[in-house]
Amino acid sequence: MKKVSIPDIERIRPRAVLVIRTGDRTYYASLEDNEPAKLLTEKLNPLTVGFSFRPEEDGVFGVLPWTLPRCDREVTVRPGDLLLEGGDRIVIAFSKGKKTVTRLARIGSAPDALLKKEGVEATLFLEWSE
Repeated sequence: MKKVSIPDIERIRPRAVLVIRTGDRTYYASLEDNEPAKLLTEKLNPLTVGFSFRPEEDGVFGVLPWTLPRCDREVTVRPGDLLLEGGDRIVIAFSKGKKTVTRLARIGSAPDALLKKEGVEATLFLEWSE
């Protein structure tokens, strides 16, 4: 049996994973390392958001019940990015392109057509992993 030392134990740190659940679909997202993403995790309890499809932007958006600070920068957006717009709107992108936005998280697998329906509700909450 391997002897476990204190430094080995200290290296194991729980990590927050954002979970987005809608209907029978569950998406897992890696949170960005920025202040808005950290504040989002503090406010989830969980949170249910109604999303609307925006064909002109090829994404869905929902309105948060509070405002988050922005730290916009130019990024290459890819399908599955969770973005903050205007401080109180979150967007799940379905297409790729350059934008100046605050990225909150990246969904591991690109979201499917289920989210493109009008009036989809999704629940956001955290799970912890090691």
